[in-house]
Amino acid sequence: MGGFARSSVLTYSVESLADLDANILPFFERHPLIVKRADFQAFAEVVRSLRRKEHFTQGGFERLVRLAYGMNAVGKQRARSINDILGSSETARQAVPQGTEDTVRSAWRHAESGRNDLTSHPGSQLG
Repeated sequence: MGGFARSSVLTYSVESLADLDANILPFFERHPLIVKRADFQAFAEVVRSLRRKEHFTQGGFERLVRLAYGMNAVGKQRARSINDILGSSETARQAVPQGTEDTVRSAWRHAESGRNDLTSHPGSQLG
């Protein structure tokens, strides 16, 4: 019989910084991770700093990039070095707000209709 094997892993999808801040961070603060605890603490700091819009200053942006690069330092998905990111004029330009934009997004994300990372979505409560 073909098909997919059943998994005991549950998946929870989060679509905004607000959901991360309101649901995910408090859950893992109440139920601390044993492995990757330092990575979670850095992640929580990044999320909360983004919510406070600290990434809109050059110094805040660089601090958050350094925090993020400290997480999962040996990760296989690391395609660019921290110097590539911090040295990129395009990346640095995105750290400063343009008009009414309130998050730093890739060009393709700007084009998505109805996309707003700072709004919460129904049904996004952790039990």
